Amino acid sequence: MDKKNFTTSLPELNIDDLKEQKSVRTNFKFSKKACEALDWLSNNFKITLKELITSLCNENNLKQIAEKTKNKNPVSSDSSIRKTYVISKKAFRILTNTSKEYNIPRDELFENIILDFKSLLDEILKERQERYEKALDPILQLSLDATEILSKLCGILDDDDPILEEFNLIEVRLAFLCDEIENKL
Repeated sequence: MDKKNFTTSLPELNIDDLKEQKSVRTNFKFSKKACEALDWLSNNFKITLKELITSLCNENNLKQIAEKTKNKNPVSSDSSIRKTYVISKKAFRILTNTSKEYNIPRDELFENIILDFKSLLDEILKERQERYEKALDPILQLSLDATEILSKLCGILDDDDPILEEFNLIEVRLAFLCDEIENKL
């Protein structure tokens, strides 16, 4: 492979972007509730804490949270837990700059973004669960109807009839769907 073709096929690399991907260790001090929310978010999204923190710490999110945080009472430091996290330099820079710009402690700003994001997800999950509860009744009824129709078809068609086989698969799939919805509730 010649060097000219190889270098033209590479994506443009920005050295500053690469440097901001590097990791830094930093301490945060926030409530047990925020620590648990951060762990819950990381586990449910199946991503590392560094990836989660980098995603949460974009300038738009932080500025919105900073505006809300200015009017809130500070979190009590008595129940706070100090933990060391590995985050990207970019997330650290954005957190620090936004904290200074709005004159809000960095830890408080970060705690608020964690809790707000977790609260938003809880609301979305609650709404989804309510929709599943509403959807379950008609799907259960459809499954019962399919079972009844299948028993009628068994009396009409031969055991090896393709229609009967296909309808049997539909009835089984509906039963599995009902089980899946019930397990999510």
